[in-house]
Amino acid sequence: MSKRRNLLDSAEKRRSLQNVAVARGRLKGALADIMTHTDDDSDSDDPRQLKRSRTATSSESIPIPHQSYIMKLFDRSVDLARFDETTPLYPICRAWMQNQPRVNPKQLRTPSPVKREHNPQMVDQYRNGELKEIRSMPRPDADLVERCPLPLPSQTRTSKELLDVEPMSKATLLAEHKNRWTQIRHNWEQHGRIRNQRHVASFELLDALLKAKF
Repeated sequence: MSKRRNLLDSAEKRRSLQNVAVARGRLKGALADIMTHTDDDSDSDDPRQLKRSRTATSSESIPIPHQSYIMKLFDRSVDLARFDETTPLYPICRAWMQNQPRVNPKQLRTPSPVKREHNPQMVDQYRNGELKEIRSMPRPDADLVERCPLPLPSQTRTSKELLDVEPMSKATLLAEHKNRWTQIRHNWEQHGRIRNQRHVASFELLDALLKAKF
């Protein structure tokens, strides 16, 4: 049974690797095709083409149409004509995820952030049924605690004080370092719990939402 399961897992891995290889090959071929067409158009020596290009350049009232090259990969599409051969893969993937190849990228705007209000009674209103829909989490309380905790006495020792200490063995030195960094970690954890109290309303609201759903 385990051998059969291993064979199935290996077959699925090979299939997924083949899909990735096919997708990469399609994208690379499409980009190469675009660059080939661009080079052919730029190397043309036809006088009529040169005259037409000068006329198009001198005329500012006639807009140049955008030549699109839309490629569909799986269930999404992307206009590869907007990118050149030196474009990193990240912006191409972002355009593919947006799945809007015919929309000008300059017209795509990120949604404005939702304004969060300070409402400590939001949890009670949701539990009582007064609030039916949650559009944003409550704004946290004022930040009255610093982000970093105060240093421990072991962290404020100067280099001169450390040099005046008598030489220690390897085991003693490791034990002292372990004890020191354990105290520092506990200090940061305790300070983080105190600082996160400003988000207690959001934590309680999330807990109420999960309990109502399940």
